[in-house]
Amino acid sequence: MNFFDIDQSSERTLSYEGILEKLNQENKRICFGQYDKQKPKEHETKKPYYGAINLPFTNEGFDGIFPADLFPNKQDEHNNRSVWRSIKTEEEFNEITQWCEDRKDYVYLNGCFLTIALGMYIQHKEASSLTELGEIIRQTKERKCPISLKKIEKRIDTFFDKHPEYKNVDGICAVPGNKNKPYHLPNDLANYIAKQLNKPNYTNHLHLARQKESIKEVTKDKGFLKQKLDIWKNAAPTYGGPSLENKRLLLVDDNYQSGASIHYVAMVLCGHGVCSIYGLCMTKTARDTAND
Repeated sequence: MNFFDIDQSSERTLSYEGILEKLNQENKRICFGQYDKQKPKEHETKKPYYGAINLPFTNEGFDGIFPADLFPNKQDEHNNRSVWRSIKTEEEFNEITQWCEDRKDYVYLNGCFLTIALGMYIQHKEASSLTELGEIIRQTKERKCPISLKKIEKRIDTFFDKHPEYKNVDGICAVPGNKNKPYHLPNDLANYIAKQLNKPNYTNHLHLARQKESIKEVTKDKGFLKQKLDIWKNAAPTYGGPSLENKRLLLVDDNYQSGASIHYVAMVLCGHGVCSIYGLCMTKTARDTAND
């Protein structure tokens, strides 16, 4: 089984209900630079083992890229999906710590498949100041700034060095935007990645049958995820290109808020035979319920 196969119990397809269930779960992100509690910790006595690492989740995608096996944390009474690992030696501790440090800005997002964001959009929930990457994304989207786009491309190159697993795909596809949108950054990102990896780009074969309403203004309430999925359902993303049967696709978007957009598009692609989704977004919002 591929590490990035769709994770939905025993089924290997995505469904509307399955997406809702997954995205409504809490503790959905790992970011070693943002959460100190997710970093490896030394034990004071170094006995019976040198240290340990505790994480809020794992899935087949994260298991496939993390440098050590992770095990269910049965002592966590608040999160039955949490995992941990005892670290027996100083050498192992240093290796895992370095791996986390090298990827401290990346945000690993749990869902029906693993999605990785290259960084946060703003500094933290209580601040309105953008991160360096957030500012680059803003300039690229608002001004179609070629210098900013080159900076994003450089970060994508670094990402592939850190996560070569993401090169093991059969093609690239961007989350689609409305036809009348002046500029849609994911299209440029997909074009660049396809060229760098020498893989086919299926973006031009995926279109919205109807104008998609904005999902940015969906208010936070009990049914906000359903509202967002319904907006995508009404827009009716439609694929009409070469066969995707048993293909592994890298699905790219500019921003990850709740995960509804990338998951709904993935569901459409999986309906055409895609077996594995490698989710890649440029930034993650501070909150799952707001576009900040």
